[in-house]
Amino acid sequence: MSPPTATAKAKSTNDKKLALIPADVFSVALKGIKLTPKQRKWLRVYMETLNAAEATRQSYNCKPESAWSMGCENIIKLKLPIALLMDVAGIDDGAILQVVRDGLGAEKAIVASRRENGEWIHEVEQHTDHPTRHRFAELALKVKGHLKERVELEAVIHDPGDYDGKDPLAYIETCLNRKQKGG
Repeated sequence: MSPPTATAKAKSTNDKKLALIPADVFSVALKGIKLTPKQRKWLRVYMETLNAAEATRQSYNCKPESAWSMGCENIIKLKLPIALLMDVAGIDDGAILQVVRDGLGAEKAIVASRRENGEWIHEVEQHTDHPTRHRFAELALKVKGHLKERVELEAVIHDPGDYDGKDPLAYIETCLNRKQKGG
C-alpha cells in the first residue's frame, strides 16, 4: 500500500474539527434558549470552525457571496449563546486575559551558532519580542475601548512659510480646509 499523497494528507487535516464542545454538552448548554434549527446548526459549526462565513454556508441556503454578511449578522444576533458556549468551552474572560498577559510578555529565542575548535557551539538568547507585544497591547486597548482604528490623514502643505511652528494641528486643519475648497 502506498503512502497517502500530500493532497490526501491536507484534506484529512482540513476535515478535522476543533470540537471545542462535545455534542451532549452543547445541547445541555443551550437548553432553554430559543433558537431555530438553522441557528443551532450555525452555532455548532461556528464553535467547530470559528468561521462565521463557513458556518453560514453549511447552515443556510444562501449564495456564497452572502455568507460573510449573514455570518456577521448571526454573530450579533447570537451574541449571548456564543458567549455561553465559549464559557462552556473554557474560553472565559479569565482565559482571554491570560492569553493577553502572555502576549504582553512575549519573548523570542535567537540562536547564535559558531564554530570553535572544529565543533559547532549554539547559544540561545531570549529577547523581547516587541512586534508581538505591540499586537497584544493594541488588542487589549481595543477591547477596553481605549484605542480606535487608525485614520490616515493626508495634508497638502501649500506654503511651508505659513507654518509658525506653534500649533501643528491647526496648520494641518488649515491645509485640509484649503484642499477641500480646491485651493
